[in-house]
Amino acid sequence: MDLPDEKGTYILIASVPQMKRIDVGQLGEFDIVPGFYAYVGSAFGAGGLCARIGHRLQPRTRGCALAQSRRRNLPSNERT
Repeated sequence: MDLPDEKGTYILIASVPQMKRIDVGQLGEFDIVPGFYAYVGSAFGAGGLCARIGHRLQPRTRGCALAQSRRRNLPSNERT
């Protein structure tokens, strides 16, 4: 997916077609009922929209390879 590098605010919309139980770390398990869910995020840090949306689109990881490679090339005070 080709994502822009600009900084800004974004909304991700997820459609859940059937009941799903998810584990949320120390918070425990939650049942997600069918429907639409929205997540609003900000991408004003290093990498902009590409880094943040790329991170959100990769389940169960600590960020995408593109964002990680960009962070490695930033001065330490600008890494997120």
